[in-house]
Amino acid sequence: MMLKDNEIRSAFALLMGRTNLPQPLLERHRNFADIEALGLHLMRTDTFRQRLATRDNRALAAPADMDRPVTVFQHVPKAGGTSLHTALAAALDVPLFPERRNGLGNWPAAMLAQAQFFSGHFDSATLALIPGRAVRVVTMLRDPTARLVSLYRYLRSVDPNAARAQKRNMNLIRLARAHDAEAFFAHPDLVAHPSIDNAQTRQMAGALGLKSWESHPAPDGARPLAEDATALPRACAHLKAISGVALLEHPATIPPLFTALGLTPPPALPHDNITDENTGTWFSPAPPLEVTDKIRLALKPHIEIDTQFYYAALQMLTERGCV
Repeated sequence: MMLKDNEIRSAFALLMGRTNLPQPLLERHRNFADIEALGLHLMRTDTFRQRLATRDNRALAAPADMDRPVTVFQHVPKAGGTSLHTALAAALDVPLFPERRNGLGNWPAAMLAQAQFFSGHFDSATLALIPGRAVRVVTMLRDPTARLVSLYRYLRSVDPNAARAQKRNMNLIRLARAHDAEAFFAHPDLVAHPSIDNAQTRQMAGALGLKSWESHPAPDGARPLAEDATALPRACAHLKAISGVALLEHPATIPPLFTALGLTPPPALPHDNITDENTGTWFSPAPPLEVTDKIRLALKPHIEIDTQFYYAALQMLTERGCV
C-alpha cells in the first residue's frame, strides 16, 4: 500500500510547515507504511529538529484555539475503520494529524491544539489529551468473531521482513504465523492481550496500555477483561456520550454518523485495507479461514464481553432509529 497525496501533505503541513508540495516530493514519500511512519521519518530530519528548537513555526508558536471544530475517529483495528477513515478525510478536507496509533501523549500540546482531524487507534483515556471545547468523537464496531478472524488473517499476511524494515514490533505477527487459528487464540500469552481479549470494550472503556495494537507481549500486570466488572458499563457510557457510532454489519448506521458531524454521507464507503487484496512489499495473500467449532471455543473468552458490548451498541442505535 502507498500513502495518498492528502496524507503526505498533512504530515508536511503539520511537521514541516509546508503546504505546496511538488509532485516529485510526493512521489518520494509514497512508500511509507502509513502516515505515522512518514511522520517519524520527518521528525528525525535536521529541518524538523531546527524548527522545534527555535520554535520558528506557527504550529508551535500559535495560541491554542479551544473553539476550533475537532473531529476524532476512534479507530478499532480490523473493524472496517480504514474505509470509514478515508470517507471522513474526504468529507472533512482538513489536514490529518500524523499520529495514527495510541501515542498522542508523545506530541507537543501546542500541536494537538491546532489540529482539527484525528484518526487513529486511540483508547478513550487518550482522547482526554486532545484540547478543545468542540471535540466530536465517532467510532465503528464490528461483530467480535469476524473482527478477530480478520485480525488473525491480517497478521498472517504481513511479511516480517518488511515489518522489520519499518522498525515495528513483530512478535504478534510471528505468533500468528507460527500457529493455526485454534492454537493462536488459545495461546496463554493472549489471555489478557489488549488487542485480542475483548479489545473493542477495552478500547472504549479506558486505557489499553499499548501504543501499537500489534505490540506483544501484553503490558505487565494485564488481566483478562472478565475480571473487571466496570469495563462494560464504562464502554457503554462512552458510546452514549460520543457523537456517532456505526456498526460494520449494519450499513444504515453509517449515514447518521456523518450527519451527526454535519457532513454529507457518502453513497457508500470505499473498500480499503482488505486483507485479500493486500499484496506487494508488506503483504502476501492469507488463505480464507473456516471458523470451526474448535476455533469458536478458543475464541469464546476473547469475545464474551465484546459480544455484549456490540449488541448493547446495536440496541442503542435501534432505539435512535439508525437501524
